[in-house]
Amino acid sequence: MKKNSFLKKPLFFIPVLFIIGGIIISYFIFSGGSANNFETATAQISNLKEEVSVTGQVKPSEEVSLAFEKSGKVSSVFVSVGDKVYIGETLASLNNADISANLAKAKANLKSEEANFLELKRGARAEDIAIKEAELGEAKQDLINYYDDVPDVVADSYTYADDAIRVKTAGIFSGSLSSGSFSLTYSSCDQQVKSDAESLKLLSEKNLNSWNSEISDLKIKTMPGSEENYEKALSQAENYLSTTKAFLEKTSGTFISGCGLSDTSLSTYRLNTSTARINIISSVKNINALKQSIVSQKLTISKIENELKLKLAGSSKEELASEEAKVEEAEANVKSYEAELQKTIIFSPINATVTKQDAKVGEIISSGVSVISLISESKLEIETKIAEVDIAKIKVGNPAKVTLDAYGNDVIFEAVISKTDPAETVVEGVSTYKTTLQFKDKDDRIRSGMTANIDIETASRENVIAIPERAVISKDGIKIVRIPDKENKDTGFKEVEVKTGVKGSDGKIEITTGLKEGDEVVVYSSK
Repeated sequence: MKKNSFLKKPLFFIPVLFIIGGIIISYFIFSGGSANNFETATAQISNLKEEVSVTGQVKPSEEVSLAFEKSGKVSSVFVSVGDKVYIGETLASLNNADISANLAKAKANLKSEEANFLELKRGARAEDIAIKEAELGEAKQDLINYYDDVPDVVADSYTYADDAIRVKTAGIFSGSLSSGSFSLTYSSCDQQVKSDAESLKLLSEKNLNSWNSEISDLKIKTMPGSEENYEKALSQAENYLSTTKAFLEKTSGTFISGCGLSDTSLSTYRLNTSTARINIISSVKNINALKQSIVSQKLTISKIENELKLKLAGSSKEELASEEAKVEEAEANVKSYEAELQKTIIFSPINATVTKQDAKVGEIISSGVSVISLISESKLEIETKIAEVDIAKIKVGNPAKVTLDAYGNDVIFEAVISKTDPAETVVEGVSTYKTTLQFKDKDDRIRSGMTANIDIETASRENVIAIPERAVISKDGIKIVRIPDKENKDTGFKEVEVKTGVKGSDGKIEITTGLKEGDEVVVYSSK
């Protein structure tokens, strides 16, 4: 029996060895170097957020002690302990009536100086001059109209005086102007009053005759050129009315019951004299009003004439500089009084709750003495420390997501960076910077002292090319990625320089140049 005869034929192994070797060679050739062990990732369009994660502690956002900046007497207190107050709310004030009055005066003066300066700076235009000339013409015509009213007003006053002296008091006196005397028609208990009344009666009669003659002359004289005559007529009419009023008052003094007058006559005389006095007083008011109108209109004309002269003359550089200096001085006065006024008022700088209120109305308070304290309740803040490697990324206004140990990772609160201290604090040999975050919304679950876990969003990018951060390699001062390359029989990839941007919190990094969407990059290689 022949056993294993094929083993005794050495030529049998030669073809077998060639076949096995061919298979091995073909594997390496056609596998493209797959013997190089690496994994890849695809560059994709992504939205990235860069974050700095730190821990901190919740505390009241602000604890404030407030004081007046000026000494004085407390005039008002608007809050009590426990009250909630809001930013800008007035809490207390000192008596500042004098400062307020000075401020109002300063503001009015500033407006006047600004108007004057703008007028000078703008200069005169033909239209402005024409308007001012028209304004002057109207003012002069108004004055003429006032003068035209003088004869009628004086004549009306004469009529009322004549009625008072010769009609309303008829029957009270006997006598005539030609005889040179007048006497009461009844006995008077007061002889001095009787004598005064009779003398004034004679004087009033004489005045009427003189006045009547003057009125006749006044009606003959016409404008222009008679302004002085009209003004003199008004003043003379005022004097005549004054004498008439005195005559009526003395005559009324003789109306005493039981002194020679019957009750019927007494009532009639009183009524007539009272009516006459009312008419005379009304006439005096009309005379005075017209005189005042004339004086005021003259001042108006003078003012307009000066303004017109200024427009026609124009403004020199010196005048402009002088007026500008006046404006600056007026502005400085306003600011000064505003600053003084602010020193007498305590405003709330935050939304808070009043924890102390020691001011009392009427009490004299010295400047700088704390009278009101506040503690913030509407917003709490988080205090944390940022390492120097990250502080350059932090900016005021950066948003943050916050979780509190008390509520776990599922409850997220929103916050924002409000302040970063410029000076460093060294903690265990590492420089850190105290940073403050404000909660965006009030939430009753937040308590002072709670531990906060903070993810601060320092940058964000949308629709950018991103790859895993571990695919980026620093080499010789530049950053590269490795792209699979079948032609490289040694490593199976080639190196490409890239530039990076934001590092996302999901482990990806932005590629600004060097790659396009869809490119494969090596994230791990055994080589």
